[in-house]
Amino acid sequence: NTHVLNPQYSEVSFRALLANLPGAIYRCACDQDWTMKFISHAIEDICGYRADEVINNRVISYNNIIHPDDKKAVATEILQAVAVHESFIVEYRIIHRDGGIRWVDEKGRGKFDEQGNLLGLDGAIFDITERQNTELALQQKTQELYDFFSMAMDLLCIADLEGRFLRLNQQWEISLGYTIEELEGRFFIEFLHPDDVQPTLEQISNLSQKNSVLNFVNRYQAKDGSYRWIEWRSTPVGDRIYAAARDITDRKKAEIALQESEQRWQFALEGNGDGVWDWNAQTNQVYFSRRWKQLLGFRDEEISDNVEEWE
Repeated sequence: NTHVLNPQYSEVSFRALLANLPGAIYRCACDQDWTMKFISHAIEDICGYRADEVINNRVISYNNIIHPDDKKAVATEILQAVAVHESFIVEYRIIHRDGGIRWVDEKGRGKFDEQGNLLGLDGAIFDITERQNTELALQQKTQELYDFFSMAMDLLCIADLEGRFLRLNQQWEISLGYTIEELEGRFFIEFLHPDDVQPTLEQISNLSQKNSVLNFVNRYQAKDGSYRWIEWRSTPVGDRIYAAARDITDRKKAEIALQESEQRWQFALEGNGDGVWDWNAQTNQVYFSRRWKQLLGFRDEEISDNVEEWE
């Protein structure tokens, strides 16, 4: 059976379909104005101009709605696709009637007769301003993160809970001598001092239980074979570890040198058999050597380094 639709019903259905579509449906000439022969009422929501104001360039041509900086790129994209009888998709900016900038996504293709002559363009225009603004905001945040990573003086690190470097800043190259590419994707333990492997694994386990780790220190082997002392402050977020660290090698070397110097001084004092004490009148701190305490008949732990002990 053949069913013939009532022409009036078909027109009503078509108009209802156009009203429910999220974008503006059009048919236009492929000329310098993109002269609209038909465009749905949704165009008003997109650019502020009514359909009847745009059709046949009655008030404004669609080309004059396109942002001036984007007109050439739009024309090039569309004409290249039409030349090879392919569909086109192009994103660009338009100037809204209120003067604001909107982003649109246009999809269409050329309409040809049986001889292959171009009759015009059929397509649809969608407002993607909100999506584009979200993407631009994300790009800005990504750039800010990149700038922060690049400029920070600390050793910044994003890692996974398996102990693998995912992202590092340039300070790691300065500290360890490896390129970022040589470090990212590799596990911490590949660079650790053997004595620090187990303590580090314990801290990774602690992080996997969603506990932050503060002031943890371990040693990493630099490219030249030396070891650098690194102090960490790490926080887990989801399946990632976000950490800021500092190379404290110079401080550690100074602490070790001071400790060794104090030990040598202590050995010298004990070796000559004399008792020595030193009093800082400003801080009221007193140092008594072990030998000095022995001469007075005290054990080392019986007298603290405080002048009040003798009051």
